[in-house]
Amino acid sequence: MPSSPDRNEAPRHSWLPGISVGRPITVLMLFCALVLLGVVALNRLPVQLTPSGFDPAFMSVRVPYPGANPAEVEEEIVRPLETALFTVRGVDEVNCRASNDSARCWIRFASFVDMEETYNIVADRVERLRATEWPDDIERVYLRRFNPDNDPTMHVGIVLPQGLDDPFWVLQHRVVQRIERVAGVAQADLEGVQEKQIFIEPDQDLMATHRVSLWQLSQSLRRANFALASGDLRDGGRKLLVRSVARFESLEQIENLPVRADGLRLKDVARVRYGEPVRDRASRLDGRDAAILEIFKESEANTVAVSAAVREALEQLPREEPLLASAGVDVLFDQGEVIQGSIRQLRDTGLIGAVFAVLILYFFLRRLRVT
Repeated sequence: MPSSPDRNEAPRHSWLPGISVGRPITVLMLFCALVLLGVVALNRLPVQLTPSGFDPAFMSVRVPYPGANPAEVEEEIVRPLETALFTVRGVDEVNCRASNDSARCWIRFASFVDMEETYNIVADRVERLRATEWPDDIERVYLRRFNPDNDPTMHVGIVLPQGLDDPFWVLQHRVVQRIERVAGVAQADLEGVQEKQIFIEPDQDLMATHRVSLWQLSQSLRRANFALASGDLRDGGRKLLVRSVARFESLEQIENLPVRADGLRLKDVARVRYGEPVRDRASRLDGRDAAILEIFKESEANTVAVSAAVREALEQLPREEPLLASAGVDVLFDQGEVIQGSIRQLRDTGLIGAVFAVLILYFFLRRLRVT
């Protein structure tokens, strides 16, 4: 016969239920502290579409080289760039493409690479190439490190009003500058419209007649249009910085630019005009010419708050700017709306789960107070 358990032996209890029953005030305070911590964290955590800390180790380098064909771009830009990039520590793969007027390289790094330091190293390699191997007419190089914060927060389509002489100037000064003043907005870029430029179109027959080369024309323009530092001037204890400035102020000044000492002027061998460059792409909205506005937020800004503020500024534009009274504005993509939709879905799912949990507990316990 198995021995019966000692009736005087105290039953064993788990420590967690014992504390919960024996110290209800302590448990209540801990619960309130957790709720308070959650409320503070909810108000202070940045709301964004993708969390930080999971940035891919990618970088791109784009080198514009106007007027060059793919073979020239490959020989003069891509090959030296590939050689320089493979000297950077942690490079896994380099994929380059040469096309008309530009070169582009995508670089993938190992997961252990510090992208802040690597970005500076790649920028240093690029500057060395510009100083030693690349052609002198490479003006700008674009480095981009892939980061979710670098993606546009909003895409806005703006239908261009009829009769605008310079849509780029109007949108840049009336829309872009207005949006960039919104709290939390870091930058706004225009796509689909181009800035007017001054074009000098040489006439080959007239240049041959006057025995003028393109090199002479370019050197004349460089000498006549410049701005450079010329030292400093001290006057009575004051230090004044001196700059030598020679800028064209009108098309007539450019047309009358002397090309040679015998009185030959630029208008004698070339046509000077002010207009829009040839468009190689276009944006249309509802069948009409449109511009696309890409809006970027600051890295620490709340995406939902920035989105709401930008929408409010867009609604005020037709009332504040008469030139844009007939312009149509349509928000094509908004990260704030996506985030709010995800939060609403999460809230609804939690409420539905809570209701079903209460119903199941009540079904088994049959007591409302215990449930």
